[in-house]
Amino acid sequence: MNIYPVLLTAQEAADILRVSRWRIYDLIAQNVIPAVRLGRQIRIPRDKLWELIQAQRQAI
Repeated sequence: MNIYPVLLTAQEAADILRVSRWRIYDLIAQNVIPAVRLGRQIRIPRDKLWELIQAQRQAI
């Protein structure tokens, strides 16, 4: 997981989760995935995405 930058683009997060970029934007809007806005750009903290993945794995 550390091969990715600290802040991911929506496309990078989508590639990791194997979903569409638009699905990432939907999950951000629903506050499922935390994100930060840098001007007009949205970035997802890598560690927060990893925590979300781990939480989902434990729920299964």
